Amino acid sequence: MLRELGELARNQPLRADAIQYYLQAVALLREAGADSSLLADTVRHLGDVYTEVGQHDEAGECLADAVALYAVYSGAPALDVANAQRSLASTPN
Repeated sequence: MLRELGELARNQPLRADAIQYYLQAVALLREAGADSSLLADTVRHLGDVYTEVGQHDEAGECLADAVALYAVYSGAPALDVANAQRSLASTPN
């Protein structure tokens, strides 16, 4: 549900709210030992929101983490992996 709230907030003028939802979702997924694909997707979305609000250092950290998580999960859809790699590559340093 937190992921869904993040998606909704991401499409609103106050994207910073989305960050809080995604941070909570990531923490809960890590605590629950969620499969890498779900965690990687959530971390990638968090990184994308950080990029959208201009927090590039945080975005880079999240996107690098997402790429690493996808690498561990052999069943990750190629499109998800490519999206994470694309986002990471386009994040300003």
